[in-house]
This record gives sequence, C-alpha cells and structure tokens, in this order.
Amino acid sequence: MGSVFAPQAYWLLFMYIVRRCCNFLFIVLV
Repeated sequence: MGSVFAPQAYWLLFMYIVRRCCNFLFIVLV
C-alpha cells in the first residue's frame, strides 16, 4: 500500500507546488 500510494502523493504534492509557483509568478508579473 505504501509503495503504491507514495508516487501518487509525491506527484500531487509536486503539482500543488507548481501551481502555487505559477500563481505567485502570475501575480508578481501582472
């Protein structure tokens, strides 16, 4: 269960960080 859940959790965390960075850059640039 852990080995199956870990990659998905890391992927969701990665996507969350990317979206936060994109939002931050969008606010700063605009």
